[in-house]
Amino acid sequence: RAGRTGPGVCYRLYSNKKMDRFIPYSVPEIQRIPLEPILLQLIALRIYSPANFQFIERPATERMDVALLNLEQCQAVVRSYDMEDAYYLTPLGSVLSQLPVDIPIGKMLVLASIFHLVDAVLVIASAMTVQSPFVIRGNSSDPASQTGRHMFDSPHGDPFTLMNAYDEWIKVKADRKQSSRKWARRHYLEEQRLYEITKLQQQ
Repeated sequence: RAGRTGPGVCYRLYSNKKMDRFIPYSVPEIQRIPLEPILLQLIALRIYSPANFQFIERPATERMDVALLNLEQCQAVVRSYDMEDAYYLTPLGSVLSQLPVDIPIGKMLVLASIFHLVDAVLVIASAMTVQSPFVIRGNSSDPASQTGRHMFDSPHGDPFTLMNAYDEWIKVKADRKQSSRKWARRHYLEEQRLYEITKLQQQ
């Protein structure tokens, strides 16, 4: 075995030709992930001009501008009129900076607590965080799989469709008259994803 701790033999399961096409080093994470949470944390740490921060691997200026604009549109920050390129947290942004979730999801949760809709929004937020529980087995045009999903359809969009499916699964679990696993399979749902939604809500 070859590694950082000692010498060894390295077996690569691809050709030299393919290896020659690889980049020397992987792209830094900060250049691959959304910048909104990072910039929000910088502003929360009183680095009010995140565009001027000395990053080790600086993201593209265009990406930073878009991220700051998204934070403004989300009402998490406001632009300073006194300092160039400076931003300040709004009360909402102060709360969002303390939540370990994506900013849109965090805003959903904050507004849900204000409007006393926490239970429903927790389901939606959790369902949007995990992989979709809807599965397609075999032929994607199978009418049975489409019917299984459409019974949960909501005119308000996919988040409410996910909530409908989860609520029905909870009812089946509580009723105990049939196997929830068989019910989920019959309705083309992956039960493990529904358990993940439940676990996220508890967190």
